[in-house]
Amino acid sequence: MFIEFIKDLIRLFFWYPLRWLSNCIPRTLLMRIGNVLGSILYGFARERRQTMANEIRACFPGLDPGRLKRIVRAAMICFVKDQCDVLLYPRLDADKTEAITRITGLELLLELQQQKTGVILLLCHLGSNQFLMPALGFRGLHIGQVSLPADAVTVVFADQKISPVHKRMLALKRKMEESLPTRHIFLEKGLWEALNWLRAGNILAIAVDGRYGHRFKTMSFCGRPAQYSPSPFILALRTGAPLLPTFILRENNDQHHVIIEPPLAWPAESQNSRELFIEHCLSAYLKRLEHYFNAYPEQYGMFLYLAHRHTFSQENALFLQ
Repeated sequence: MFIEFIKDLIRLFFWYPLRWLSNCIPRTLLMRIGNVLGSILYGFARERRQTMANEIRACFPGLDPGRLKRIVRAAMICFVKDQCDVLLYPRLDADKTEAITRITGLELLLELQQQKTGVILLLCHLGSNQFLMPALGFRGLHIGQVSLPADAVTVVFADQKISPVHKRMLALKRKMEESLPTRHIFLEKGLWEALNWLRAGNILAIAVDGRYGHRFKTMSFCGRPAQYSPSPFILALRTGAPLLPTFILRENNDQHHVIIEPPLAWPAESQNSRELFIEHCLSAYLKRLEHYFNAYPEQYGMFLYLAHRHTFSQENALFLQ
């Protein structure tokens, strides 16, 4: 009870005094504050530390205990810094976004968009993945993001007790996310809105590791059986849109590096088989994600915790073990 009270105090400080303060201090100072708050979170969030460490250890069984501890601490700090960036969303513009973002592969994206089939950017929850939206949106590109519905907080925490303060903070965060220059597309009613968006020649970003969907496909990730939604690949089959693996990394100077990789190949043997196509593309994408996870484990650790925490049943679990 005491720990939850302390967490609520931190949340109140973060989303009110710090949110107001973020309007008049340099972002570099805001990131330093995030570093301190992340260290405090690491000290108090014992259950979160243990769960995250268990998930990372299961992915990298031979990991040195000392390094594992440093990764978990760094993951907490990265998480809080990501939340600090959320505070800045309503005040972002093209100049401010360009100052803290660099993009690799933008020319390729622009070239593929000329094909008028739409483009699918395969995201994951590594790094500051939502920063893709201002990075492209403020450059004048029409980008849509597959999102949870506005009442998702009720669904996510349906079987968990959260404080009124926590619930209020989640709603406030959602409001700030909706200020980004992107079209939010909800899949709970089917793929039609996403299909129409792509057929109009637009860009659609969708998180392959998102936990909301149906008929998940079981694949191997870091040697563990894991479940992923086939939706991005079904959309590609129906529209002919290329699938571009996309990763957003937080760099040491707290700038965001958007990496847009070449499109996944469509092997001839899978052209007439939807299942083979999904398996091939998903496997190829997960190999890229494993590469970045191995190089930047602290930028994926918090997602592993959240995926474990918000598992409703075996149906939407990330890992099946």
